[in-house]
Amino acid sequence: LYSALPLLWALLSSLPAGHGGTRAAVVRCLGRLGQHAHATTLAAQRGVMQSIIALLADPSAEVATACSVVLPRLLGSASFVRVVGLNEAPCEEAEAEAAE
Repeated sequence: LYSALPLLWALLSSLPAGHGGTRAAVVRCLGRLGQHAHATTLAAQRGVMQSIIALLADPSAEVATACSVVLPRLLGSASFVRVVGLNEAPCEEAEAEAAE
């Protein structure tokens, strides 16, 4: 299921700006998957997870609003914060967390 993260990101990237409602729905899907993903999955999809943050500045108000709803939930996840943060070695921490 979590292998859909890069596919959803590709879908989001391919949708024209005029499809704000559809793009917002994809953002909510990405957020939901990210919220429930294991740390190793998040580490493998670090780029996608980091890109969600940039969507706060999306020109579509619907997308920016969806992002502003999704991000607080994601930021409440310690795994997400560790993986998406400025840490240069997220995979090592994710593996250590998985071993616990």
